[in-house]
Amino acid sequence: MDFQNPFYTIGPSMSFLLQPWQLFFIIIAGWVNKHQQEVIEYLRTENQILKEKLGKKRIFLNDNQRRRLPMLLTQLTFGPEWISLMENKT
Repeated sequence: MDFQNPFYTIGPSMSFLLQPWQLFFIIIAGWVNKHQQEVIEYLRTENQILKEKLGKKRIFLNDNQRRRLPMLLTQLTFGPEWISLMENKT
């Protein structure tokens, strides 16, 4: 066993080195994650500012808006398979 060799393998085809395509996907995933975090931070700040402007006033929602919010929450919480079940019950 040669631990100094950078191409040291455990088994027949397992290597500790990343392939170029694996590194590419790791970089892309990191960039997408960073971008998503920036968008989430922007939306949270926007919501906070709008709530401050609204103050203690009540928000009146129409029927369509009342239906959309729980559907989005269900999609975030349970996934798309639950949405079809929810639509069949209403």
